[in-house]
Amino acid sequence: MRLQVFPNAAAEIKEGSPREVQQAVSKAYSQFIDVRTPDEYATGHAARAENIPLDTLTASFDKLEKNEPVYIICETGNRSSQAASILNDAGFKNLVNVTGGTVAWKSAGLPVETGSPHTRLPILVSWIRERRQLCCRRLLMSVSLRQHIRLC
Repeated sequence: MRLQVFPNAAAEIKEGSPREVQQAVSKAYSQFIDVRTPDEYATGHAARAENIPLDTLTASFDKLEKNEPVYIICETGNRSSQAASILNDAGFKNLVNVTGGTVAWKSAGLPVETGSPHTRLPILVSWIRERRQLCCRRLLMSVSLRQHIRLC
């Protein structure tokens, strides 16, 4: 991945194409934020991007890890540039702005999700419950098998 670097006083804010960023954020752990409003986000956002609106960014620093890369997207790249500057001033050093924003992401044919961040939480909670039930069933089967072996 070759990201363009734009030097900043305290750190470097990088620019990444939608394809470069999509490849980077497809890893198991990544910090990919969409700084548009919740209504804009709900109409369609880059897959795996979490909504942290620009006007709430400073109150949301604790949701982000300063020592890990933060990939930032908005609609066209303007608000994400502002967000990168805010994060840089707050001590975040590894920042990547998505060139062209969500418009470029969609034009590149990259995965897009719809729905508000609030509608995704119940899906996550239900998935966690299903996984927990599956693990409990496996544990019970394992214990039952051990007890059966002891009896034989």
